Amino acid sequence: MKKLPYVSSFVDRHGHRRFRFRRTASPTHYFQNHPGEPGFEEEYEACLAGRPPTSDGASTGGSQPKVVDKSMPIVKQARREMAKHPGVSSFVYFVGPSGGPVKIGLATSPDRRMKDLQIGNHARLRLWALIPGDSNDEAEFHRQLSDFKLTGEWFQPTAEVMSVVSNARSLANVAKG
Repeated sequence: MKKLPYVSSFVDRHGHRRFRFRRTASPTHYFQNHPGEPGFEEEYEACLAGRPPTSDGASTGGSQPKVVDKSMPIVKQARREMAKHPGVSSFVYFVGPSGGPVKIGLATSPDRRMKDLQIGNHARLRLWALIPGDSNDEAEFHRQLSDFKLTGEWFQPTAEVMSVVSNARSLANVAKG
């Protein structure tokens, strides 16, 4: 990978590789995407131009906000996905930070659940998939991925886990149409 001006990487206290933009007289920006991922280029270009990056609602400054309101990107995304399935009472969600572990859970109010998860997490979370389902569906995903379980409902972001996430995303698109 070509070294980009003003971009450095480090491993945070949780063992996650993070990338940041640091230039004299510019605010420090911690990238939400890794180089090569969708959205990274837009974040980087915005930093170079001196604009606040907007990819995935990324914020500028030295740390992530502690207080998150209804405009949080993950909450908006959950509401968009929920609107595709009117009348559905529960959803199986797949959420996690870019490159980090994946949480597979069940929620009757995914928008509120995403807000709670984001407030309690140091990294910007992404809603990878949200599909109509019940506790049996959630349990089946857990059984299917039990070899990759970290703790509770969190799973390693292996190729197998991400393949299941991708299939769930496809399933959500079929279910709405």
